[in-house]
Amino acid sequence: MSKRIQDVYSINPPEESIDAKLSHLFSNIKIKENIAVSVFTFDKNITS
Repeated sequence: MSKRIQDVYSINPPEESIDAKLSHLFSNIKIKENIAVSVFTFDKNITS
């Protein structure tokens, strides 16, 4: 799953639309429960 997240991120990086640089990407998956979580941290706060 983390490879897929990296692939999607490389095609359409969120930095282009939020004006912030990615600091860290954490991901975890539980296959039996079919649950995946990704946490993106950026170099500055993101506001709407």
